[in-house]
Amino acid sequence: MRSMAFYPKDMTFSDFELPKNKRPTALFPKNLLQEALVTEHLVNLLQMPYLQPTSVDLILENLTKILIEKQLEFPNGATRETINTMLQGLKNYMQQWVHLESGEKLLLQFEVLAHRAIVKNKSVGTIMLN
Repeated sequence: MRSMAFYPKDMTFSDFELPKNKRPTALFPKNLLQEALVTEHLVNLLQMPYLQPTSVDLILENLTKILIEKQLEFPNGATRETINTMLQGLKNYMQQWVHLESGEKLLLQFEVLAHRAIVKNKSVGTIMLN
């Protein structure tokens, strides 16, 4: 396992929190790679269990509908097994987050299986691994 931090060049985390129409143009959906858009939808769906009862099958069904609607390709690696693994990892991190004391930090560690730049322009930023 490696820890990884992604810092887009000339951007901060607060740029991602701005209303969509006030974000830097590099973060507009038309400037992002398909993989980044698919990931955004998947991450939103992985949060479903915290809002309402759900299942891996329902997440996959909703992901399929969204990607068809947005004309995005379904990721090859999105299987029942991988979605379940992601849900379990998220649950583990959420439990750790709840138990953090004020001022403590939570380190997210994950294996980097593949790397592609997130934005289509030359301001792709850097990835730091340690």
